[in-house]
Amino acid sequence: MNPPASHRYRHDGATLKHMALARLHGGPLDGQIIPLGDADDKLIVPYSETQVVYNRRGGPQNTGPDDGPTEIDYWFEESLEDLTLDDD
Repeated sequence: MNPPASHRYRHDGATLKHMALARLHGGPLDGQIIPLGDADDKLIVPYSETQVVYNRRGGPQNTGPDDGPTEIDYWFEESLEDLTLDDD
């Protein structure tokens, strides 16, 4: 299903893809919403001097043509290095 024309075209006529957002739960980025390119099952996000790993849970939300950006929930799994209090 394609998004409505207002979501697919900029004023200069260029075609756009429908935007998706990742909603992060738990870990140091709890509550953050970030733009999402491809919806993989695992999301690795830079954080301070390390990276944190979030796993996808559930299906996409707000998938209708007039619902706004699609949202996908990701839950914290681990950090690739130990987090310290200075990382917050």
